[in-house]
Amino acid sequence: MHDLTRVLTRSIEQVAAPGQIRYTRRQLYYEMCRTLHLPPGLTNQTASWSLAAGIVLITPALLGQPRRAVRLAALHTLLVGGLRLVRMAPFTLTPPLEYARFAELLQAYTDRWGTPPGLLTTTEPPQFRPVGDAPDLTDYGVPRLLICQNAEIAGMLLANLFHIETSCAVLNLAAATPLPDALRAMLLRTPTAGVYLLHDAGAEGVALANQVRAHLELPDTIALISIGLRPAHALRLHLFATRTPASMVAVHDWPAALTPHERTWLHGGWCAEVAAVKPARLLLALRRIVLDLVPPPRRLPDWRRERAGGFMTWPTG
Repeated sequence: MHDLTRVLTRSIEQVAAPGQIRYTRRQLYYEMCRTLHLPPGLTNQTASWSLAAGIVLITPALLGQPRRAVRLAALHTLLVGGLRLVRMAPFTLTPPLEYARFAELLQAYTDRWGTPPGLLTTTEPPQFRPVGDAPDLTDYGVPRLLICQNAEIAGMLLANLFHIETSCAVLNLAAATPLPDALRAMLLRTPTAGVYLLHDAGAEGVALANQVRAHLELPDTIALISIGLRPAHALRLHLFATRTPASMVAVHDWPAALTPHERTWLHGGWCAEVAAVKPARLLLALRRIVLDLVPPPRRLPDWRRERAGGFMTWPTG
């Protein structure tokens, strides 16, 4: 009990980093799962530090026994590279802690120390309502709308002011089915308006990509972009996934882009929630997608170009 309480305390500190991110109970649960059980293998950063440490330790041996040092360096490189490949391989992780057990620990923590900072306690799903002090707000257009399969994720995005930073309305699927008339009119006023769908990597979530336009009664003139999780994402990101009996998995009209391996994964009853993605990573990814921000390509520094730039001057070209 005491060890798990320490793990929960550490998870509370980690889930809101960096900064003071607001988060849901499910997001805190998956953060605790990550604290208890990290994926095997080495990350890029850890592998780089391991290679550097090995080179430092082996360097003195080069003076006395160069052949042995070379063999040790090769063995060390192969070992680090193998551990890095293990981390890169796609696989499914199962939660090391039951959610009911997590709920008990969180309740005990709250009874003793109060609500963890940043934890969202409201369960009311966000609704689209005209602002009282701005009755003419719906007379304007809106460039984008994000619809979340999970109402808690929609509330988390609103609590972190995602809608203000990206000029993007946020609704959960239930509140958007069908689209409120005022919101549909606002989207139609913007020629380049788009609707984004954020769903879980599960049988029902993946099927929404083909079903949501009819559910929303969305006009064909408005673009619909599915940015939800796919089984490939869950496997590559090593998200914690839960499993229901295969006999209970309904057959859905899934997108044709799914690979046979992804379909087998879905038929097996696996599901990875959006909440399993670390909050900071989720916010960053959604900002980049919704605002169409492409990270600049990495390049080596051009020292000649840097020397040509003077104090308080901007480089050209």
